[in-house]
Amino acid sequence: MNLLADLPFDGYPTEYLLARLRGRGALVPPDRPIIPSDDRSEERESREAPAWLYRQMNRNLRQTMTPVFTVLELRTLILCLRNKSSRALDTVQNLLSSSLWSAELKRILLADQDLPAAVGAASLWLTHRLEDFAGLPAAFDQNGLRGFEGELYHRYLRASLAGRHPPAVRLVLTHLVDLRNLLAVYKKLRWELITPCVYLAGGTLSLATLKNIERTGRVQAMESLLGPIAGERKVSAEGIETALMDQLRRNLRRSGRVGDPFGAILDFLWSHFIRDRNSRLRHLCADLDPGTLDAELVA
Repeated sequence: MNLLADLPFDGYPTEYLLARLRGRGALVPPDRPIIPSDDRSEERESREAPAWLYRQMNRNLRQTMTPVFTVLELRTLILCLRNKSSRALDTVQNLLSSSLWSAELKRILLADQDLPAAVGAASLWLTHRLEDFAGLPAAFDQNGLRGFEGELYHRYLRASLAGRHPPAVRLVLTHLVDLRNLLAVYKKLRWELITPCVYLAGGTLSLATLKNIERTGRVQAMESLLGPIAGERKVSAEGIETALMDQLRRNLRRSGRVGDPFGAILDFLWSHFIRDRNSRLRHLCADLDPGTLDAELVA
């Protein structure tokens, strides 16, 4: 089920990799801010960190961590397709320069074709490797790239959660399920959408409770759900995404500190993912007032 590049290098033993990370200072210290500076070298480091880490891991560790690396690469795929729709091929090439997707999928995304053709070709490639992706073109035809993105994440997370994983890996997957389910409810209530939410099983939140919130339209009830998964902090509905991403970082850091090697490695990966996300938001939303932008960044 591996969709990523098959690397020839066998990597290093896990303990040696952890020692390399600590020796280089690569494990993000607790007091190092997640919000990026204006230093573009730091931005480049965070963008390239997942591929660097994946290359250092031995084959068994890569196999164990593949679900998390792949779900993060889904974001790269969506960003590439968005930029293809505006014919920004230079941006697509830049996104793929540090991507872990296989060379075949990269060639598809770099081909000179319009968005529907690119979606069709990428969907066919994905479905040949994982049958759970069947139906992605129909989602695009019905609801555009937003519908394709939702189906892509749902189908991959559902397939991944069916497997056996170490606690830290499952923590990431279930947290992402909770995040997508909560965002689905929030967007429906916020924008008064008519289409019913499509929920994904496997998270920590009761689907019956989510459906009841959707039916009654009580935003306050949704906010009360956030306490246990956001570290008992008071979080408004508008801050769901940043709060849950930050809490996942805290949980992974706690796991790594008690000696879980998977938690330590995923702490490094997730922290750099957040840095890269924050950097992209700062560049894309540079015209926003500082207060509005800060609210979108994971601190």
